[in-house]
Amino acid sequence: MTWRQTVVVALSVGAWSCAGCAGAASIGIKLPKRTRFESEWRSYEKLPEFKSLAVAGDRAGVYVSGVAYDHRHTDSAVAAALRYCEERRVDRRIEAPCQTVAVNGESFLSDTGQGREEAP
Repeated sequence: MTWRQTVVVALSVGAWSCAGCAGAASIGIKLPKRTRFESEWRSYEKLPEFKSLAVAGDRAGVYVSGVAYDHRHTDSAVAAALRYCEERRVDRRIEAPCQTVAVNGESFLSDTGQGREEAP
């Protein structure tokens, strides 16, 4: 058997033996099924007070967010989150305006997914 044939056989055996290794779930590790926004929301909830979350997105699920926390006043956190969101919105070329969706852990999201455009 030549060197090349040995490599082909080794690769073939390796591919066959790992046919079920497509993802972590295939080896018995249960991964949480969360959306990116759900992950961001959980991180936001853990942040210190005087915080705000702003989001801009489209119906296709493309969105950007801006988060501000540990500010001295709620108003400055809201303004900063909207500013951070706006910077990302322009970069991603999202037409929808940034909206404040949470302040100090209180969500303004309704069943339609709409937040507030103005600071509370």
